Amino acid sequence: MNISVKGKPDKLQPEAKIVVSNFDVHNIPMDIGVAAPKTDVDVSVSGDTMQGLIEITQPKITNPSVNITAPAAKVTIKNSDINIHAAPVDVDIVKEKNLTVNSDLKLVKDTLKLSNTGVFAGSKTLAAMSGQVSNLSKIPVMNLNVSVPKEIELLVPGFAQSKMLLKANINVTGTTPNLKGDIKIPVIEIPEAATQIDNLLISLVDFSGKGTMSKLKSGGVVAQNLSSDFNLKGTTLYLNTIAGDAFGGKIKGSVSYGLTDGKIGVEMAGNNMDAQEAIAGAAGIKNALSGKLGWNASVNLKGVTYEEQMKTLKGNVTFDIQDGTFGNIGRLETLLGAENILNNAIMRAALSGITAIPALKKTAEFKSISGNMSFNNGWADIKPITTTGPAMAYYITGKYNLLNGTANMVILGRLSAQTVALLGPIGDLSVDKLTSYIPNFGALTAAVIKTMTASPQGENIAAIPALSDGNPNYKDFKVVFNGGVESTSSVKSFKWLSNIDTAGLNTLSGASLKEQVQTSTENLMQLKNTGMQQLQDTKQQVQQLKNLLKP
Repeated sequence: MNISVKGKPDKLQPEAKIVVSNFDVHNIPMDIGVAAPKTDVDVSVSGDTMQGLIEITQPKITNPSVNITAPAAKVTIKNSDINIHAAPVDVDIVKEKNLTVNSDLKLVKDTLKLSNTGVFAGSKTLAAMSGQVSNLSKIPVMNLNVSVPKEIELLVPGFAQSKMLLKANINVTGTTPNLKGDIKIPVIEIPEAATQIDNLLISLVDFSGKGTMSKLKSGGVVAQNLSSDFNLKGTTLYLNTIAGDAFGGKIKGSVSYGLTDGKIGVEMAGNNMDAQEAIAGAAGIKNALSGKLGWNASVNLKGVTYEEQMKTLKGNVTFDIQDGTFGNIGRLETLLGAENILNNAIMRAALSGITAIPALKKTAEFKSISGNMSFNNGWADIKPITTTGPAMAYYITGKYNLLNGTANMVILGRLSAQTVALLGPIGDLSVDKLTSYIPNFGALTAAVIKTMTASPQGENIAAIPALSDGNPNYKDFKVVFNGGVESTSSVKSFKWLSNIDTAGLNTLSGASLKEQVQTSTENLMQLKNTGMQQLQDTKQQVQQLKNLLKP
């Protein structure tokens, strides 16, 4: 063990009085391969060995995990007996206050024996140590027992609102030393990190061992029946061969945690999970989509809060979802509610009549979704996400903000010809078909076509997956998305990727175009009013029939 000492006795008199001031032991590395980083011990010692009394003033031990302070302590030395009198002490992670620490030591030849040593709260023993350290003049050999006989309540270092219940029994033996024992933690609650752990059991062998827990809840993520091997090397804790249950599936992998810098490394995988529950838990998006989810993550991050973790998150995640349906996101009805469609009277009227068609619901079905995302500075780069189903397929690129749930994406899509046929004027963007929906034709028809189509040139349509049933008849489209992933107003435009020649259409002046729009709107309103009148007439006829049938 290497110890750096600053300061020296400023008085050493023949009558054996000693005074040591500002004794500072800092940054103690332990020869057992585990560092106690930035551990500072500050203490002032004075005494008279002839009277057998030593006074310790303002002892303080500081490291990232725990700070221990005491106003003063007295040590009495008589022959081979050393007694540390009960002294008030404050351990900042122990919730119970009014603590005292004391110890009875006996030096017999080359062996120091401990008894009545520990931390106490009144008559209650919070932590105790017993045993002996022998061979003091050469290489000390330890044979000690450290125990927390009854559950005590602690704070998790760094979390002022946290709670941890702990009970432990550990044997410390040998020169290295060797550690062996059990630690039981019934509950850990960390409100600041929205985390709770239930029934954590640790079987300790040196600085390695095995651990199990019945439940881990972090935000909306819930895992159960977890087990792991662990190993402490230097100041990094490694959790290996992690296995458990989550969202109806299985997880496995490894995690590393830096005890001094808080850096977290994650290599994890999940399979056969309920996609709807997993997305709701991890991203907070309810009823997003269904299916069976599998994923692989290789990431690192740092921080206590979700915001800190997302800003420092780096790495990559791949995933796939099999045999499901789109829910609140990804549906064709949502994409058709794009601004450019809603801003056009003809298209808006057509949209209201088709979104309820039962056959259109088939577009929500998918055979598979696969994705690849990398993370940096609070953003996920989508590169890409692809989907394929019997009626619709996607190729998605863009960025997703992990902090506010917004996205900037371009969706290149493919719809089966049978689906396009259900869309009426929205799907039939050809001159001959569209003019049948518009009372007059010419500039108005050209304007609608221009609003609803874009050239496929330069678009990566070859990357769009084939429809899962192999249907060769389809129509491609492009969607621009910008905003919250659950907001319908985030769909900025929906356009078919096709070139339509409108050169043969009549050109009209601005005034004539305005007249066409007015005429089209009036015709649509007339059609609506006619339908309403027919419905009213039907209701009256039904009522008259009821009256005739009355006894």
